[in-house]
This record gives sequence, C-alpha cells and structure tokens, in this order.
Amino acid sequence: MIAVSAPRRREPGVLLAVGLVALAVSAVEAKSTGTWLLEVLAAIVAAVILVRTYRRFPLSPSAYRLILVHALVRRTPLRPGRRLAALTVCVVLAIGAITSLVLLSRVHDRQLDAHGLVGDAGQSGISSGSRASG
Repeated sequence: MIAVSAPRRREPGVLLAVGLVALAVSAVEAKSTGTWLLEVLAAIVAAVILVRTYRRFPLSPSAYRLILVHALVRRTPLRPGRRLAALTVCVVLAIGAITSLVLLSRVHDRQLDAHGLVGDAGQSGISSGSRASG
C-alpha cells in the first residue's frame, strides 16, 4: 500500500472536528433539545459509521468533504416561507450527487487503484468489477 502524506491523514480528523464544532454551536442555539437531536441524529450516526470504517474502507478526501458539507446544509431549518429554499437546496444536492457519481466515479477508482485499495473482492471487500486485477 502506498504511504499517504501526513496532511492527507489528518484531513478526516480535521473535518470531524469542524463537524463537532458545528454540532456544538447548533446545540447552543437550539430552542428544543429533542427537535435538535432529531435533526442532527443522521449526521451523528453517519459520523460514527465513517469513523468506525475509516481504516477498513477509507473514502477519498473529496467524499469526506462533501459528506461534511451535506451535513452542514442539512442543518438549514425548515421554517414557514423557507420551504422552497430548502427544497431547492435538496434538489441541487441530489443533482450534484448524481453528477459527481457519473463524472467522478472513474477518478475515484483511479485513486483507489493508486493507493492499492482495489484488488480481489476477498482481500479488501471492494469488487474490481470488469477490470483486470493485478
């Protein structure tokens, strides 16, 4: 496996810290603790899963950045009169996710290949598909 530079290794931790600070700030401004917890529960569960699977299945740095941005955007409150803005954000995020999946999946595969993370399905849990493993 190729060694990853120190700033690259620290980036997921920095992103996690930024997310935790954002959670803390949003908790201070929350009018209802129960409602706040329901709003941020998905982000907390996602963070726990990402931390627990980081060594076995690391994502690309851009994937971690996009996940953080998505979690921060989800904190936009739905108030009467702002539903159209929130719906617009959701649609734009969906279009962005689909576009990045279509346009960037080959780039992501090349990054995985460069780090030696794509191989036999039994070794890494990642299927190499129709590409020759090697």
